Amino acid sequence: NDKYYKNHNIKKLCNLSPYDFLYVFCNASFIFTTSFHGLSFSLIFNVPFSYELSNENNNKNSRLITLCNIFELNDYNILLHKENGYKWDNINKIISDNYLFASKILNEIFAK
Repeated sequence: NDKYYKNHNIKKLCNLSPYDFLYVFCNASFIFTTSFHGLSFSLIFNVPFSYELSNENNNKNSRLITLCNIFELNDYNILLHKENGYKWDNINKIISDNYLFASKILNEIFAK
């Protein structure tokens, strides 16, 4: 609730422009997210984070869970969060490897 956020100096941001959304991620000291995009940008910009899965039954967690599995981030769920640091070298290597793989596929598609 808003009182909790205020007492813990947490800023809850909604409905940001694309520029402001990226600015927040680039300049944040920590991100708490429930979204695939929130976790993705935390990883890209190497910002410490924790995530929470939705309790709704509409399966909106599937992309977030997939991302967590790819990057081995299950320990960073808010319910399990452990203070064992972030393996940014491993995370950045996975991002780089996937970027190269995607670039290769796209180059093959568009070369036809």
